[in-house]
Amino acid sequence: MVAPRMSIKFLGTSSMPNSTRNYSSLLFKLDNHTVMVDCGEGTQRQLRSRYVGVDERLANLKTILITHLHADHVLGLVPLLMSMMGPSGVSAPAEPSTPRVEIYGPPGLRALIRTTLSLCYSQLSGKYVVHEFVWPSPAQMPEDAPHALKDQPERTIPNLPLYEGESSSGRNLDMDPRSSSWPNFLSLKPSAQGPARRPVHLPDGTVLHPPPLNLPGRKVTVMGDTSDGTGGFTETQLRAGHGLPALAYESDVLVHESTNIALPPHLNKNGKADSLEEVAAKALSRGHSVPQVAGRFAALVNAKRLILNHFSTKYPSPPHYLLDTAGTHAESSNVQSQGQPAPQDRQLGDPERKALIMKEFEVQAYRAWQQAPRTGTQLETYSAFDGFHFEVPARPQVDETAPVRDGGNVFARPWEQDSSAEHDNGLKRKHVEQGSAVADETSTWDPSPFLMPPSSSEKPSYAMVLLNSPIDPRQVGHFRRLWDSASLRLCADGAANRLLDCFGAAAFEQQNSPSSVHLPNAILGDLDSIRPDTQKFFESKGVAVHTRPSQYATDLQKTIQEIEDQEAGAGDGQEHTLIIFGGLAGRLDQSVHTLHVLWQLAPGTEHLGSVLDPDNPTDRGNQLKKRQRTFAIGDGSVAWLLPKGKHVLKMAREVMGKTCGILPLGVGNSGAKVTTKGLEWNLEGDSTTLGGFLSTSNHLHDKDGVVQVENDEPVYWTVELRPDGDCSL
Repeated sequence: MVAPRMSIKFLGTSSMPNSTRNYSSLLFKLDNHTVMVDCGEGTQRQLRSRYVGVDERLANLKTILITHLHADHVLGLVPLLMSMMGPSGVSAPAEPSTPRVEIYGPPGLRALIRTTLSLCYSQLSGKYVVHEFVWPSPAQMPEDAPHALKDQPERTIPNLPLYEGESSSGRNLDMDPRSSSWPNFLSLKPSAQGPARRPVHLPDGTVLHPPPLNLPGRKVTVMGDTSDGTGGFTETQLRAGHGLPALAYESDVLVHESTNIALPPHLNKNGKADSLEEVAAKALSRGHSVPQVAGRFAALVNAKRLILNHFSTKYPSPPHYLLDTAGTHAESSNVQSQGQPAPQDRQLGDPERKALIMKEFEVQAYRAWQQAPRTGTQLETYSAFDGFHFEVPARPQVDETAPVRDGGNVFARPWEQDSSAEHDNGLKRKHVEQGSAVADETSTWDPSPFLMPPSSSEKPSYAMVLLNSPIDPRQVGHFRRLWDSASLRLCADGAANRLLDCFGAAAFEQQNSPSSVHLPNAILGDLDSIRPDTQKFFESKGVAVHTRPSQYATDLQKTIQEIEDQEAGAGDGQEHTLIIFGGLAGRLDQSVHTLHVLWQLAPGTEHLGSVLDPDNPTDRGNQLKKRQRTFAIGDGSVAWLLPKGKHVLKMAREVMGKTCGILPLGVGNSGAKVTTKGLEWNLEGDSTTLGGFLSTSNHLHDKDGVVQVENDEPVYWTVELRPDGDCSL
């Protein structure tokens, strides 16, 4: 499998604009998915520049990350939103509309956008949503908290009303106290408009499967203004996983500011060397860095590549013919000299001096990395310029058969070590307190015993309803096992035709033969679909055929009511697990009705009313009793409804495939927040809705087919059923 293309493009690389650099902004791209980091004034002009933005498209921009609210990082945001969702005077769509762009940033970002749009009388034709990273209050600070947490300026952020173009789904993302960071926020979700990962069936029968997702991931760390990437944490706190280093460890690319530099005499116009101590102290006093700070931090986090940006206006880019994209590394001549460059025997021209200054940034950062305690063996350093495009190389593919080697991460990752800890990062929902709508008990769902061969495991008692849908030849083996082992077997009206057509009359002649197919216990419904010859055949075999003419219940509901009556007549209080076969194939309206019945039967779901016959008060209409377990099977899949709560799903891989999905009932903003464990693409409190984010064509990742699900509203679970066309079982 070819790794997706990952790249960074710098739109602005200066702390203040000059003739060659703009305010801070960059684009992170993964194939056609684009994320913008910071949006200084003039960013949209940079996007349209043929020398900087080149062929970048606003249509691909779906996420914007703001590192902090300094003017040079944020004042281009609202004008960009106007360009993305203008023109002025066009009304915003209704609330259910999917936000055109998601924006993440510090507290005050919502107020900034709302104030600017409101005071400028601006209207948007689309929706945006803002998620803010929330810091703990002073009372919540631990006593040993570093200055990075304690020394936050107190300010009042106006509580402005929701702007008409702003989605109400914005969240406050609380800091994780275990790491003093926000490690689990999700800035990119699988796109509902993206290509689905599912097999492609060709006319000749060939099946093309999606390529395996076994490529090692890559990490890009982008830092905003900083004078100390450790945030003032002690070494002990850093090793425990507090702060940025644990998150940035082993970054493929580290983007770090370097506002100032101490130049050697031959690069200074006055011919004198700058004092590193004085330049570093001045940068520190303003919250900025010199190359040495960036190089040492790259060593601390074992970064492979370091890109410097956010240069002072004193350091413009050289002309395009002197721009250097080769970077500085161990083989570079200016590094191998291990000393100050030889004095120039000629006067440097201004273009050449600009180019050499940018190379000096790289060299000084590289030498600081060399001299710092480190675990890495190589580093590449680059000085960014407006329009600098950097492709992030793919990591070598790991041999899955080779023994796993400890990567030697010197930083703990507490957010990965205690998945049961109660915390809320804004997207992962807290474990629910007593009295909540979501139950604390964990329910186990396991349809596997019903589908496995009889000798594999003891089958619980169950009833089976066959619906009027074709019995798929690829699933006839599963059907035989289910049908023959059921305690109760019922056909819903025309399903009797399907049963007879699939196996033939001879299969029902000798009921004691190993090859025979069991007769149904009953056939019932309004009998508008069963053929006369079919009805006559089964009646001749002693099968009861019941006419239930009510038009206030479907044939499926009538057969389930028959099961309820037989259970009540038995007098032992036993409730059968119910298996509905054929309810997910054929007509769409019938499949939707099967999902409706799963809702009616599922424990913990709300009773939303019934349809009763006004002329027959004794008729049950479409009323059904709740059942502990109901599974629907058809068209190569098994489905059931998960009430809100915590669940463990068990799916034996001998009979279950890997493709699965979670289907919500809600539309727009009325979805379910779902957290999973055991899937290839796990959900972490994601809100899933029709018309919004869906988790379809997901894969079972656990080798034993065990998945944990927690949902705050009911959802449907569906999993692939492996083909089994053996009719001789």
